[in-house]
Amino acid sequence: MEGKAFEKAREIAVEKLREKDLREVAARAGAEAVEGHLRLPYLGRWVRISPPNFEAFYEGGGRLPPKRELIILHYLVNSTGTPPSGRLIDFRQIPSGSFYYPVFAGTVERPLLQRFGQKPERIEQALLRIGGCRAGLGDVSATVNVLPHIPLTFVFHKGDEEFPPACKILFDSTITEYFDIEDVRILCEDVVELLCELAKEER
Repeated sequence: MEGKAFEKAREIAVEKLREKDLREVAARAGAEAVEGHLRLPYLGRWVRISPPNFEAFYEGGGRLPPKRELIILHYLVNSTGTPPSGRLIDFRQIPSGSFYYPVFAGTVERPLLQRFGQKPERIEQALLRIGGCRAGLGDVSATVNVLPHIPLTFVFHKGDEEFPPACKILFDSTITEYFDIEDVRILCEDVVELLCELAKEER
């Protein structure tokens, strides 16, 4: 999603939020309604979203990158309040996921493997640092709440003489109540970028 398509998507999200009661939005999204603003955590950092244009800023910091901001707006618009089910699915089990999987593999899984495939413990450390917990899957795994109702589980299998390293991201089955397939891909790309930045800081 680029250029005019991105701008249009943001415009639609803002229009929908303007029609909603922010206290109800906050209740469904696991956010806080404070002095006319919305406040919620994104990957361990608090974000404030302010009407009427619903621009998102880190508390004590700058404005979020456009795609990250749009993901949060879509989350607020679509939130149903449904808590995670505990049932994990992979990208291909999301509607249209099989069709879009080659793109997801190239922009999400491949960068993860390139960055962490040889030392998957590094991503586990990065996830634990921002509030994640070990998941007990594969050789190395951890789950982190990117947004209040959106846990992501990262699973790594170390390579051996027969098989190369492998990784996957698992989603709670309720993610389809919050995001469409394009938003899921953009969300994961953004999280991978942030995790790579965290890993650099830990060197």
